[in-house]
Amino acid sequence: ARLTGLPPAARAADSGTAVVEQIIGIADGDGAAAPTRWLRVSSHPVPGADGRPEAVVSSVTDISAIKSMERDLNVALDAKERFMAAASHDLRQPAQALTLLSGLLLKEPIPEEARRIAVQLRDTAASLGGLLDCLLDISKLEAGLVTPHAAPVEVGAIMERLHGEFQAVAASSGLTLRTVPARLSANTDGGLLERVLRNLLTNAIRYTPLGRVLFGARRRGGALRFEVWDTGIGIPENQLDRIFQDFYQIGNAARDRWEGLGMGLSIARRLVHMLGGTIEVTSVPGKGSCFAVTLPPGAVLEQRHCGGAPDGDSSSGNREPDGDATVLLVEDDAVIRMALGLMLDGWGYRVTEAGSVAEALELVDGTLVPDLVLTDYRLPDGDTGLMLMDTLRRRFGPDLPGVLLTGDTSSDRLREAAGAQCALLHKPIQPDDLRRTVRTSLDQRDQEGEAM
Repeated sequence: ARLTGLPPAARAADSGTAVVEQIIGIADGDGAAAPTRWLRVSSHPVPGADGRPEAVVSSVTDISAIKSMERDLNVALDAKERFMAAASHDLRQPAQALTLLSGLLLKEPIPEEARRIAVQLRDTAASLGGLLDCLLDISKLEAGLVTPHAAPVEVGAIMERLHGEFQAVAASSGLTLRTVPARLSANTDGGLLERVLRNLLTNAIRYTPLGRVLFGARRRGGALRFEVWDTGIGIPENQLDRIFQDFYQIGNAARDRWEGLGMGLSIARRLVHMLGGTIEVTSVPGKGSCFAVTLPPGAVLEQRHCGGAPDGDSSSGNREPDGDATVLLVEDDAVIRMALGLMLDGWGYRVTEAGSVAEALELVDGTLVPDLVLTDYRLPDGDTGLMLMDTLRRRFGPDLPGVLLTGDTSSDRLREAAGAQCALLHKPIQPDDLRRTVRTSLDQRDQEGEAM
């Protein structure tokens, strides 16, 4: 083995403190094929009667096996990420088709029995989309693509919006949902916080056969604490820590797909930690549970009156489009392209369809001047939607709006898409989300044009 710099024993003697250093040793044999041996050298000074080091005890530990396991683990994690990305993309294509086609079918005048089947089909597609979203969330978190953006948010508005969303769900299960909004404003990422609270409310209602759910918030010192109480089945003490593990669910040994993947609390804990807060649970089996999310001290900004309008304009997706916008739709899957085209046409847009970059550029070489480009990420012949957007923006200007559709959850693809100047939607796409995104992209183009 070869050491660089002052040996650990000498440094331990000079500093009077223990020194641990990992060094690389080359086993017998020369050349790049020779195996690498990893050694850890530990040196501990032995003090004399005057307290000064009079000797140094050194030990050498072969940690090659540990390093080998770390290398194998990294290889396995990389293979897992690539597998999840490929599987997620391949599954999202048919899931997208199911979502769009079931939505179109329900708009048709069909017999009541067929309508019930179509509703079941739509709900099944939505369930599949939810499972794929969990895979996407895991990839985003592991890739470091989720970054909190703190801003002042009205806590009461978030809580009232969630109450309106879950009140009917609780009532349909025979439960009472009571919400006590906090008259507070907080400095945090409102979107991530709302997502965490939505997950806790979903679980509370799912695991409460009878009784009620209480949703409230309060100030605790300089911190802000949200609590979701339920009178549900409760959680055994020996499982309180395990419920935050990936894929762990209480009472779902059969892995019923309608009960989800068991990733909700795991993702919620990750998001809470990103917000600088903590999440904890107390529970009594057979009597109920309390999940609490505490934001860090200093998150509370001021006392506010609750009852204000929720953040954002939830009705924006229902406004009628102007009807004078031309959309270039580029999607290689013929079924999905047809469904998207019918939806855009039903919203009043003029739609021109293409199945590849070559077809799209051929249309543009004619008389087509698009107001917005809606394109899939992966296209035939190794092309991508980002390559198409770059070409079209060089021709029509950098302000040409683009909406990118992707079912790819790999870290590299997510980073590349996140850096593009396009709106991004992940398959399977819900019609309301698509309609809102298209309208928002066109509105932003108009606003930028007026400002120039």
